[in-house]
Amino acid sequence: EGMSVMENMLQANPDIQGVFAANDEMALGAVEAIAGAGKDIVVVGFDATDDAIAAIREGRMDGTIAQQPALIGKTAVENAAKLISGQTIPTAIPVEVTLVNITNVETYAATAEPVKTVGNGSIGLAVSTQNNPFFVTLVEGAQDAADKLGVSLTVADAGDDVTKQVSNIEDLVATGISVLIINPVDSDAVTGAVETAMAQGVRVIAV
Repeated sequence: EGMSVMENMLQANPDIQGVFAANDEMALGAVEAIAGAGKDIVVVGFDATDDAIAAIREGRMDGTIAQQPALIGKTAVENAAKLISGQTIPTAIPVEVTLVNITNVETYAATAEPVKTVGNGSIGLAVSTQNNPFFVTLVEGAQDAADKLGVSLTVADAGDDVTKQVSNIEDLVATGISVLIINPVDSDAVTGAVETAMAQGVRVIAV
């Protein structure tokens, strides 16, 4: 679809000089359309998928934004642990993104200092789907942080099903979790379940 959209854009706007896509799949589609049109246009994607990294190495794509899902999961768990130990956390906690291009494609990485001490408690992670490699990596980062911090992490995969995610949230709360980390399938659709969890004293972090 990204290729088809880009082909139409080039027909209507032949003087386009740059393209930014909301994910790498669309960016790579745009790359194919641009190559087919014989044009030289800067293309930047989002997510730093393996295919995008390969395209940057090969000079077919100019850049991508690495969202660093492992760091997102790690940061969420570390802040959940702070809540468990009675600390306060900011309302919004940005996780730095990285521009990956030909200058750093072989070396890009992110590091973060671990939280040193936490109290007892358990964390529930309600993830939208693990059919997407991005969220698989997010869960891996969260689990790694939980293991290092010595806190319990229970992961519930909704498989992109809003109804299942609502049920997952209810089940996690029923197990007595202290903090719920949620990557919502649909933010509006899960609001009721989240509010119910909060009413029962569960702290909530959205990622």
